[in-house]
Order: sequence, then C-alpha cells, then structure tokens
Amino acid sequence: MGITVTGQQIGEKYYLVRKGINNIDKYVVYRSDFETSDITTMQKVGETTGTMFEYPFNKLSKNTKYAYYLIEGICKDGTTLKIDNVKKIVVGPAENILLIILISMFGYTIYKLYGYSKT
Repeated sequence: MGITVTGQQIGEKYYLVRKGINNIDKYVVYRSDFETSDITTMQKVGETTGTMFEYPFNKLSKNTKYAYYLIEGICKDGTTLKIDNVKKIVVGPAENILLIILISMFGYTIYKLYGYSKT
C-alpha cells in the first residue's frame, strides 16, 4: 500500500502519524506491550478520522519502554485495511537519558568550580 506509520513528538505530545487514504471512514488503533502481528491479541485503544493519533508517553519511566501499534482503516463500504505493519514505538523516556547526562556533567562542573574557588 505504501503508507508508513511513524511516531512523532509534536510539542509536548506524542503521535502516530500517517498519510490520509481516500475512501477511509475511520482508523482504528490497536496496541500491545509485546511484539505481535496478530490483531486479535492486541488491545483496541482508540479511533480517529484524522491522520494523527495521540499515544501515551511516560516521561517518568526509569527505562526506555516500547509498545507495538497497528492501525486498521475502515473503508466506507465496511471493508478493513491494515495500514502498515506493526510498529515498535518508544513510549518511555529515550531522549531523557541525554538530558540526565547533561545535568550530571553540569553538576560536576559546578562542584569542581566551587572546589577551585575555595583554594
């Protein structure tokens, strides 16, 4: 089909994003915590008529976490269409690791500068 689903951060929110398809009435979004391609084992988490779906992102998680999403299109005539393969999406703080490292380096630099100023 050529439609690709991607995970994107827009502002402070996280979305599954894809191009629109003609004759699709709505999109149904499924999620799983485990890798699977069987839609019957996935949980339906929402529906949308647009090309973006906001998904939960846990910024406070201590480890990088993933979820597996599948989007199914429901055509105007009632037939279903799998939009893309199951996508592995980061739903935990992958980019926060860099922030933690930078804050740690900044703290260490302040500590060293404070130590030098006492001598």
